[in-house]
Amino acid sequence: MQVRASHFFLRSTCFACVILFLNSCSNPFSDKLSEGTIHYTIDYPLVPEDNIMLDLMPKKMETSFEDNNYKTDIIAGMGLFKTSIIAKVGQENITHSVKMLNKKFASTLNHNDIEKINPELYGTEFKETGEKKIIAGYKCKEVIVLKDNVEKFKLYYTEEIEIENPNKSAPFERIPGVLMEYEMVNYDIHMHFIADEVFKKEITKEDLDIGEGYEMVSSDRLSKEMQSIFDKVK
Repeated sequence: MQVRASHFFLRSTCFACVILFLNSCSNPFSDKLSEGTIHYTIDYPLVPEDNIMLDLMPKKMETSFEDNNYKTDIIAGMGLFKTSIIAKVGQENITHSVKMLNKKFASTLNHNDIEKINPELYGTEFKETGEKKIIAGYKCKEVIVLKDNVEKFKLYYTEEIEIENPNKSAPFERIPGVLMEYEMVNYDIHMHFIADEVFKKEITKEDLDIGEGYEMVSSDRLSKEMQSIFDKVK
């Protein structure tokens, strides 16, 4: 009996150690990514393919994030055009910047300023469908975006990337995860975004800074500069 008891104790101890080991190990498939970059592809569903300005429109977007701070960059024309959104922990407002040729402007935007940029998408409702989709290797939840009870489009978000309040710079602030596929109307241009790659990498403080040489202007001035750029492709 003593031998059996010792054998049972040994097996129980080994089993407990295995459970403890498994629970203490990092699982690369379930641990949230808290630092890195997300690369998106941009297309324009309502811009005719024969529009000569379409080739000059941004086709890529990159979001860098670290410790719940993030910066989103859209670059086109081999760097001649660049617009960025910067959100920092503890700051209610965001910084929006735009560079076009030798012009470099930036502004601090509050909630009302952001709403003016995307008025078509404010007042929308979100309905989770329970459907899931893998985008760029991450499990995403499907949401129907409704306005006036009419479906506008579907978006997909993931909770496997760790950014606190990741949508305060968009009309989707009630979405509790990082957007991986969605649509927006920026300055009357319909844009579709979908993540194609996610990279785990070190992000420095400088990576999330605005950069040098930007003139701080009012939100209205910045909006006019952006509108003049997008008007060229309508």
